[in-house]
Amino acid sequence: MGVAVQVVVPWNDRSRRRHLVVRLYGLDQNAISVPTPVGDIQVEVGADFEVVPAPGTPPASELPFAFAFYAPNLPLPPGSYAWRLFLDDSPDASAHATFAVRGAPAPGQAF
Repeated sequence: MGVAVQVVVPWNDRSRRRHLVVRLYGLDQNAISVPTPVGDIQVEVGADFEVVPAPGTPPASELPFAFAFYAPNLPLPPGSYAWRLFLDDSPDASAHATFAVRGAPAPGQAF
């Protein structure tokens, strides 16, 4: 699974260090953890970033920051999930995207 995020930074926040976290939740609002050799860990990716306008960018422009990651082979059981974006350690998600994992088809049933 690949996840892509674009954050649009207001002009007044240019050249300011920001922090984002993209975390996986079940639709029951609980963060998803997966087993690893060192114990269960939450499924999340974080990044620090700073958007500096290119020379000639008009003042008051919105400034985009693109971020993507690959989450291969997550051992998720069938169900509904949501990736949630948190910006600057806000307790409230700034954005989210939902998806579902389907189970394997029964023998003789089309997927």
